[in-house]
Amino acid sequence: MKNQLVTEFIPFLPLSQEIVMKCIGDVMIQVNRGNRYLNRKHEVLLEMEWIPDAQTPIFSRSGCKKVEEKVKFLMLGSDEL
Repeated sequence: MKNQLVTEFIPFLPLSQEIVMKCIGDVMIQVNRGNRYLNRKHEVLLEMEWIPDAQTPIFSRSGCKKVEEKVKFLMLGSDEL
């Protein structure tokens, strides 16, 4: 291998609602330093973008990448941050 180039691309697998919900819970615990707001996980889940669409949410379009941003926005709006 002369140039050591990557010749194959392996895409990420989209994440299901169950996995995204776990990400949301982890971020909420980390941001709030406790678990007293875990009952609001569903609100964050509804704010995520889904494939194929919001009516039939199967996979998260961005995985868990935007979870922290959405959790902080939700907590900031309710002064829980």
